[in-house]
Amino acid sequence: MTEDAPHWQGHRERLRTKLLTRGAEALDDYEILEVLLMAFIPRRDVKPIAKALERQFGGLSAILAAPAEVLVKVDGVGETVAAYLKAIDELHSRAALEELKAREVISSSRADRIRPPRNPARDARAVPRDLPRP
Repeated sequence: MTEDAPHWQGHRERLRTKLLTRGAEALDDYEILEVLLMAFIPRRDVKPIAKALERQFGGLSAILAAPAEVLVKVDGVGETVAAYLKAIDELHSRAALEELKAREVISSSRADRIRPPRNPARDARAVPRDLPRP
């Protein structure tokens, strides 16, 4: 990057390089979101969208737990991005379930029905009965 080049020029490549050379742990939460959003939104600066999601929901868990109809209210997030974020949420849940099943040592007939802990905001079944369901 030269002094005359805009600060954002090459940002996507720098972010990918950082991810691949230093690992995901080296990225801030909004940068992880940026990497994902870059795939979903190919020709737009996604950093403001990632930061808006983080600001609106407070963190990655809450972003993934948010209903699609709430996600699309964030500027820059359309139905496609909301659908992909929901797919990532489900992918994470299924991967966690696989890992849990691989480590199970419970001798119970109900062991095959054990689910990993879920975020109450994501799981309508976790809403107390005296509260209205979303």
